[in-house]
Amino acid sequence: MSNINDFIDVPVQANEYALLVSALDNALTTASHQQKQAELYIQSLDLRPNFISALVEIACSTEVQPTTQYLAAVHLKNTVVGNWKRRRPGAPTVELISAAEKSHVRDSFQRLLAVSNRQVLVLNCLTIAKIARSDVPDLWPALIPFLLDAACRTSISDPNPGGIGGGSSVDPRSTSPVPMLAALLCLHYVVKEMGSKRLAADKAVFTKLASVLIPPLASRWTETTGQLLVFLKELLHSSLHFHSLGSSSSSSSSSS
Repeated sequence: MSNINDFIDVPVQANEYALLVSALDNALTTASHQQKQAELYIQSLDLRPNFISALVEIACSTEVQPTTQYLAAVHLKNTVVGNWKRRRPGAPTVELISAAEKSHVRDSFQRLLAVSNRQVLVLNCLTIAKIARSDVPDLWPALIPFLLDAACRTSISDPNPGGIGGGSSVDPRSTSPVPMLAALLCLHYVVKEMGSKRLAADKAVFTKLASVLIPPLASRWTETTGQLLVFLKELLHSSLHFHSLGSSSSSSSSSS
């Protein structure tokens, strides 16, 4: 009888992508038998090459149902947590997720941050943070500078800044397709994840990271606060102006 380990080295094929999307759809159905079958199918792919890459594609896709995209993002995060540093059964020197597939997932992080669904975005940020915990700085030195650039170069005076749950407006000065608020959200989770590490070497890395992050983020906070104060001042001025006009109109009516 076939065992799941018989297929562990067989990559998830292109024709199985549609089956995975269907299984994610059915995993949310109220029909218990159909739901169980879908969950078993998803579980059967868990240890196979390309599974995590397929989840990335679905978590970024605008062509699937929002609930399907969300569930793909959930499985993506859980698979990263469970398998990113895991070794293959029976082969302790071989990583379960190949270096090539890990590289592909890391290269896809901009698309993971460009999604418009807020709940999916949060899950994708958590996924990126879990990978960063393992791979930053040695295997992923570009992540922090990229997020910092996206967070600090996008114009905060944009009427639709950030694209979380909606637009995806980006400052033309920046080459980053990642919205500002998405970059800040991801940076938040990455810093939390890396700050939770306890080894002395990891603390040294975090101290260096803080020295890189604090100056530009402090400047961004100062700029944002200054713009907010200007906006509130203008709003108060407009409110007082309209109140004054209303009072004058009432006085004129009474005199008549």
